[in-house]
Amino acid sequence: MRSGNSYLRLPWCCSNNGDRLVDQNGVLCRRIFRPDGAVATFQLLLPAVLKNEVLTGVHQEHGHQGVERTLELLRARCYWPGMSSEVADW
Repeated sequence: MRSGNSYLRLPWCCSNNGDRLVDQNGVLCRRIFRPDGAVATFQLLLPAVLKNEVLTGVHQEHGHQGVERTLELLRARCYWPGMSSEVADW
């Protein structure tokens, strides 16, 4: 991934998403494609320092929804590597 004249080095956990990571107005996002190949949406690539705050916010706003529903709510907004297992453990 290239930013200006310098290259942005992605952490190893994001390397398999490199072709889907894009800069959206200065915000790093992951492109999500529909089965027909069209772009469906963009998810904010959430910094690790914000994970707990976002999980707490989703829980406070939506209550006990279970793992799958919580993941659905999060995926509509953001992404981070290992999100599924972290939500299940949270």
